[in-house]
Amino acid sequence: MFKTIKSRMIFMQTITIFFILGILFVLFSAFAEDYYFSRKIGVIKQSFSVLQKEDISGLTYKNRYIISFEEQKLRFVIANEKFEPIYVTSRIKNLKPMAQNAKAKAKVENSIVTKLYRFSEKEIVTNNGVGRISGRGIITQDGHKYYLYVYELKSNMKIHLSFYKLFFGIMLILVAVVGVVVSVVISNRICKPIRQIEENTKLAVKNNFELNINENQEFVELSGLAHSINIMLAKIREQITELENEIENKTNRNRKERKTMPRRQTLDFLTQFARVYHSEPALRTELCGLVMN
Repeated sequence: MFKTIKSRMIFMQTITIFFILGILFVLFSAFAEDYYFSRKIGVIKQSFSVLQKEDISGLTYKNRYIISFEEQKLRFVIANEKFEPIYVTSRIKNLKPMAQNAKAKAKVENSIVTKLYRFSEKEIVTNNGVGRISGRGIITQDGHKYYLYVYELKSNMKIHLSFYKLFFGIMLILVAVVGVVVSVVISNRICKPIRQIEENTKLAVKNNFELNINENQEFVELSGLAHSINIMLAKIREQITELENEIENKTNRNRKERKTMPRRQTLDFLTQFARVYHSEPALRTELCGLVMN
């Protein structure tokens, strides 16, 4: 199917790129949620450590640490030891005080009062639930206990992950396209000198093997190939020279033989004539007449 080095190189490099990127995408899809959970748990624990140093009873939505963590999609439900709301994250900042207070109490009831068994004074207890990533802990300040519930809705996580997967998929496509372009460029750089060596070899054959291939190639392997071809051309030239010399010698010998052949025939004739002349006296007159004619 792929009979040229260039096409086979492009095909193999493209398959390799897509294979590696495919594995990366599968790994990302498989472990992204676990990685996100571990990172978010770290942020939740960090928020717990930061709020331990703050005055919990005076927290407001203007607190810079609260703002920072809420920008990271965390939500807070904080109540005192009487389960009165100290701070509750709200999407709507302009609710009337009573309505906001009623909503805050409902959140304290659902998130803290009914889940007291999940709180610990020693450390923040984290949980990767069905709909939330959460952490619960108790902070003690000035002899008073404050219940802290920090969470993030998994819908936010899914939105983030879907965005990351889309971004990652687009990046994979871009990297694949760039990889294919780079593989084409690389294959051209490798195949171009090979084609040049092929053309020079054909040109050398047309010129009775008198030309040599340029051995100053970009790649060491191609320089070695050009050197081997030059050695082969030199051997062919030597063989051609030897054959030409042998043909010339044979031609000269044949010419000498042709020149010496009439002399041998004359000598043979004279030898035979002399024998007949001396052995047959009766034929001497006829033989002399034949020679004279």
